[in-house]
Amino acid sequence: RNLWEGGEVTSVADGTVVGWLPVELADFVSEYTGVNEPLWRVAYDKSEVGVEDLEEFEVIEAVELHCKGTGKEWVGKYLCRTFKGHGEESAVVTAYDEEGGERPFTE
Repeated sequence: RNLWEGGEVTSVADGTVVGWLPVELADFVSEYTGVNEPLWRVAYDKSEVGVEDLEEFEVIEAVELHCKGTGKEWVGKYLCRTFKGHGEESAVVTAYDEEGGERPFTE
């Protein structure tokens, strides 16, 4: 999530999806689709941001924007990726792709 101040992004807050409310239980009508939509609860790493309920397109957009980073910010951090239907991969990121800058990787 981008954190804004004075019309500019001043920092970002990473978050984790910690819950999901299916459409059958959600009492929420999307202003974009005009119909009931499920919600994903996101808890942000920065306590001052707290938690937020997002629609699916917002979660997808956030993940896509997050993945567009250079990867440099991941060096030295533990990363766990889940591949739908194929399990998980986890390791400490030791380098990043300086040319493409799209995907952090481990050595």
